[in-house]
Order: sequence, then structure tokens, then C-alpha cells
Amino acid sequence: MAYLFAFGSCLFLTLVLECFFKPRPFLFFKRRKQPLLILLLLVTCLFSFALVLTQRPYFSASLAVLGFFVVLMVNNAKFKTLREPLVFSDFFLYQQAIKHPRLYLPFLGVIPLIILILLVGLIASAGFYFEAADYSVFSGITVGVLLAFITSVISLKRLSEKVVITNDVIEDSRCLGILAALCSYGAQAAEQRSKLESTIKAKSPYSITSKSTALISPLGLSDIVIVQSESFFDARILTDTIKTDVLTEYDKCLLESVCHGRLKVPAWGANTMRTEFAFLTGLEPQTLGLAQFYPYQQLLNMMIPSVVSELKAKGYWCVCIHPNAASFFMRDEFFKQLGFDEFVDADEFVDAKREGPYVSDLEVSEKIKLLLNETAQPCFVFAITMENHGPLHLESVAYDEWKTYFRQEPKSGLTDLTVYLRHLKNADAMIKHQLAFHKERERDTVFGFYGDHVPAISPVFEAFDYDDPRSNYFIWSNTHTGGKKSSEVSVESLGKKVLSLANVLAK
Repeated sequence: MAYLFAFGSCLFLTLVLECFFKPRPFLFFKRRKQPLLILLLLVTCLFSFALVLTQRPYFSASLAVLGFFVVLMVNNAKFKTLREPLVFSDFFLYQQAIKHPRLYLPFLGVIPLIILILLVGLIASAGFYFEAADYSVFSGITVGVLLAFITSVISLKRLSEKVVITNDVIEDSRCLGILAALCSYGAQAAEQRSKLESTIKAKSPYSITSKSTALISPLGLSDIVIVQSESFFDARILTDTIKTDVLTEYDKCLLESVCHGRLKVPAWGANTMRTEFAFLTGLEPQTLGLAQFYPYQQLLNMMIPSVVSELKAKGYWCVCIHPNAASFFMRDEFFKQLGFDEFVDADEFVDAKREGPYVSDLEVSEKIKLLLNETAQPCFVFAITMENHGPLHLESVAYDEWKTYFRQEPKSGLTDLTVYLRHLKNADAMIKHQLAFHKERERDTVFGFYGDHVPAISPVFEAFDYDDPRSNYFIWSNTHTGGKKSSEVSVESLGKKVLSLANVLAK
């Protein structure tokens, strides 16, 4: 009887917790039968697994509920910052929190972390102190519970594979419940992935060649420099109290650029790799299905046509510059697969100047300059900056620093915006540095610059009622005149524009 009561309590509390998930799922009696069965099987899995380990039914129920509570906390923290609930691939991504805690844990918040630590300690202490083991680990009950666990795991996998999903994580989380959506996405990802390679090749705007032409030095090809600027967007759109000279060099560049404007990107506040994948491959999220959430991990070992493969076929030397660990987001493996010849990562920036906790944009700009000066072969440089990476609320500001960026003192609670504008002005200095360098060069050059997503500053956006996910971009060339009007494009089409301007692709 104790087992049934403990399990029933666990199931009831899980249903209660589901009401607090964001986006809020439909009430359980409004959902289809399959998602409810998935939830039941998931609770059975966790409860029986904990019971095998502890032999204590109430302690096991508490551990299972605690597990769901952790998922709730992480999900809601992610949704608040990134406007997206948890997806199955996040469990692969969050393994990086061990090596790079600063990039993840601060977004959870200090108070939730303290609550979680206290809960874990309280439940563990109470479970072992107040509840004795109900049976021996070598008894027949252990075998029965283990069988229940194995059966529930198999049933959960099979049922999750059959649920109809839309690949729209918001819609599926509401209709299925977030826990059932997590299981369904995880179970169906492999099947979708197995059918994806042919779809990608059919829809890709680029070609692929197995023959390396990196040692060829064709004449007349432009160098191509692309800077994916961390969290870059024209923040002056938020309020007219931000000084226009925050982006003076950017404004000058727009007048000289071949094209510029707002950029539609598949990310909000984070998930840089989604935007860079879109730029490099030209593939839209809808084409990728469930692989859209973490394409580098999901599509590893697939031959994917890209900007890189197109340029390699023409004889370009392709280099990625990123002042962070190359293994982050599995870039080292995936970029090698795409065909990059070289990856300049954090190891090459050990003594570089920092602005805040990360390598400054100007240091990255200087690295681009040095690399191009040392390379005789036509070169494609894809630089991914880090300076304006959050969490910005961990950085401090001087009491009167706001005067550099604002016409009047901003309201309280906007410190993150001041920090952001500080780094935005440094990105502006990087633009100036790059343009000065390319204007002096004899070699034809195409210089592209865009933001991967808006910054993770939810309180600021809420204060200004801002919900536009678009960033900004421009493409400049020392062989073409500017003066074009602003035009909105998607990041998936940006690479093709760059290659057309460099006469690599037909316009």
C-alpha cells in the first residue's frame, strides 16, 4: 500500500508542477491520451529507478519530484531569457556548464540555486534519517521494481516515437506538456536525422566537392571576411535617449556598404550556433526539423554543402577565428567536417586584452589583420566574437558611465543596457579598425558584419516593451560603391549575397 500511495503522490505532485512550466501546458484533461501516458511512464521510470537505489518508497517519490522540480527551474529560467522552453538537445548542451559555468549558471539565478541546494540536502537527509529501507536490495521486490523500470523505459520510448509532433517547440510544449514533448523530441530525433542528409543536399544553395583545392592560388578572387558579432544589434531603436555616436563607425559604414539592414535570425538571446549554422549552410530551421536546436551535434558526420565547400572548390583557404574553446558547441569537430582549414581558438588569445571577462573585439580584429597579411592565397575568414557575451548583469559600471552612452540618466534597472552599450561601442571600434585595414589593401575584399542574436537582457526588453528578434547586418566591398537603401534579409540568404558579391556564385 505504501508503494501505491508514494507513487500516486509522486504523480499528483508532478501534475501540479506541470502547471508552473512556461509556456503553460494545456490542463491534463484537455490533452490527448498519448502525452498523458508518456507522463505516467516517465514518472514510473524515475520512481522505480530511485526505488531500486534506495529501497524507500517515500524517499524515492521525493527524489522523482525533485528531479521534475529541477527541470521546471531550468526550463523557466531558459524561457525567461531565451523565450524558448527546454528541448531534448539542451541536455547535451548543458554538459558544457561543467567546463563553462559562467555561461550558464548565472541565468538560473542565485535564489533558485540556493533553494535547489537546500532542497537536495533536506530531502537526502530526511529520506535516510526518517525512512528505513523497506526491503533488502537482494530480495524479490528489487527484481520486480527493476522489471517495472525496464518495462516503463521500453514503453516510454515506443510511445514517444509514435506521438505526432509539429517541430514547433512552443506549440508542442503546450499541447503535449513540456515533459512529454521532451521525451517525444528525444525519441524521434534519430529517425528524422536518418532522413535528413538527402533533404539537406536537395535544398542547399551550395555545392560540395570531395576534392581539396586548398593549394591552388587563383588570381582575381577577393578575400572574404565575415564577422559574426556577439549579440550585435542597433540598440538605439530601444529609446532615443541612447546617443547616436555609440555606433558612429557603423553608421558611416552603412553609407558605404553594398547592402545593409535588419537581419532575421533563428535565435533570441543565445544559441549562437543556430545563426552561424544558418549563415554557413543557407538552411532554414524548418528544413532541419528537430536538428535545428543543436545542428552541430545532430548533424555531425554528415556531408553538408556550405559556404566553406563552395569556397574550397574555388581555391580559398578557410579559417575560423573564435576566442573561446574550439570544443564549445562541438565547433572543432563540425567546422573540420565543413572543410575549414584552420581554427584559431582561445589558445591563440592567451595574452590578449580582455574587455570584461572575454577577449576584446579589437583583439579579434587584429588577429584577422595579421592572418590576412600572412596569407597569399585567397582567404575566407569567419570570425566569431565573444566580448559582448553575457551574462551582462555580472559586470559592474562606474557611477557616471551612463553619460558616455545616454543623453539622460536611464531609469533604475537598466544597468545591463549600460554594460551592453559599452561593448557595442567597442564593436563599433572593431568596424573602424577593419574598414581602415581593408581600404589600404590592394587585394579585393568583401567584408560582412552581422549580429548573431539580440542580447540576453530580458529586463531591459521588458522595460521598453521590445520583442523584435532581428539583428543587423551590412556587407561592404572595396570594389563596389555603396549608397544602397536598407533591405531586410534572412541570415540563411546572407552567405549567398556575400559569395555573389565576391563573384564566387552567379548572382
